[in-house]
Amino acid sequence: MQVRVVPRPLGSGEIYEMLKTVIAVLALTVAATAVMAQSDPIAERKALMKAQSGATREASAILKGEAPFDLAKVQGVYDTYLVTTSKFAGLFPATTKSGDTKAGPKIWDDNDGFKAAIAKFETDAKAAKASTKDAESFKVAFSQVTKNCQSCHETYRNK
Repeated sequence: MQVRVVPRPLGSGEIYEMLKTVIAVLALTVAATAVMAQSDPIAERKALMKAQSGATREASAILKGEAPFDLAKVQGVYDTYLVTTSKFAGLFPATTKSGDTKAGPKIWDDNDGFKAAIAKFETDAKAAKASTKDAESFKVAFSQVTKNCQSCHETYRNK
């Protein structure tokens, strides 16, 4: 007797769980990249900013209507922000003031302010993740989080 297995369509809960797994793997990839670059803080922070920039582009496409709203993707964007911000503040030792970096001198001149800006970004990303339930709440929450990006870049990044 031969048994034939017929695949069944996945339910939305199963798709959501698969997306969560993909997002977790992405976050681990970002973390692994950061670990590999630990001997070079400039390279590590560039890798983290690259991951953050990619996540922002993905969310911006949703915000602009260029991509459909997908709660799992949006939550993944916030997860990327939380992974990167948890590591970012410690990657600015005084030995990295020069070199291949866009980090501005105010990072070291006002290090407490810089760390506070990162902490605010992290707090806002956590709040956004918790409050985003649909496309409308995403627009409000994501806009608040990205204000932090602009403010930090204007203050702490070389043009």
